[in-house]
Amino acid sequence: MSTIFNIELGEDFLKTAAEIIHQNSSVRTIVLPNKRSCRELKKRLLAKKTTSFLPKILALSDCIDVDELHITFEITNILKNRYLQLPINILYDLAVSLANLVRNFILNNSDCSVLQKHVPTEFTKHWEITEILFQEILKNPKIKSIINVAKQKFVSFIKQTSHAALVGINPSHYYAEELIKFVQQSNDGVIIVCGMERDSSNKRVAQKALIESTSFINVPRETFTSNIQQCSFVSRTEEAQAIALIARKTLSERRNIMIISPDKNLTRQIKSYLRKWNIVADSSIGENFAQTHEGILFSLVLDMIDKSFETNSVINLLKM
Repeated sequence: MSTIFNIELGEDFLKTAAEIIHQNSSVRTIVLPNKRSCRELKKRLLAKKTTSFLPKILALSDCIDVDELHITFEITNILKNRYLQLPINILYDLAVSLANLVRNFILNNSDCSVLQKHVPTEFTKHWEITEILFQEILKNPKIKSIINVAKQKFVSFIKQTSHAALVGINPSHYYAEELIKFVQQSNDGVIIVCGMERDSSNKRVAQKALIESTSFINVPRETFTSNIQQCSFVSRTEEAQAIALIARKTLSERRNIMIISPDKNLTRQIKSYLRKWNIVADSSIGENFAQTHEGILFSLVLDMIDKSFETNSVINLLKM
């Protein structure tokens, strides 16, 4: 049986996954949900590897690829021959909707009766009309060819794959579930998931099978991380002061520091404290001009002119 690693929520998933793969040197193929995650994992593996040889890194779409654009084009031609009186833009919009239906049909390896179960009752009549058109599309030789190519590509991938690692792959459709089952049953496979608890009430069959596996390993937080400290503060002001002091100490040791926070108000306070020590922090998202020294000066001058040089407006400018 394969080994299943569960990375707890809150941990850097790809960084921890790279550590796990680095320790499992037998891995030859890695499958991730999308192209972007492939690029990010490759960067982390290159930082770890002492050799230039990396496993083959693939996105799930490389294993089961559905050419939706090709499907849309073929469906547009089918509709054009059937509904000559409709404008091409309406035909194309309809083709896009039907192409998405065909894509789901392929990925779930289902038939129309399965799809019909998910149709709301109030749309049943409309579905009957759609089903007739849908059946006609599925009988089209070119659409049949696209469906067969997708299935053959997946079967070919399964046959040629060994020592595989699945990273962050969820059983979102039939082929993803089949891929998980295949790797799970292999003796040399590695499956890395995130935030999956040992919950017997889990309704997903594929996930439940993973959880109940005897080779399920829960990776606790900070297993592969070091020099991490957690602090709690009474107020945001106290938090900003502490972070600013840490930044000042780090810079005094001639080292760089990056502060990452989703809270813009917190970062604004941190920058304010750093400015008292003549430290100018560079914000990656830029800075509102109205909040800069020049912007405030410009605003006060305009306010003074607008109020015809009233005493209060002049005093506010002089205080600047």
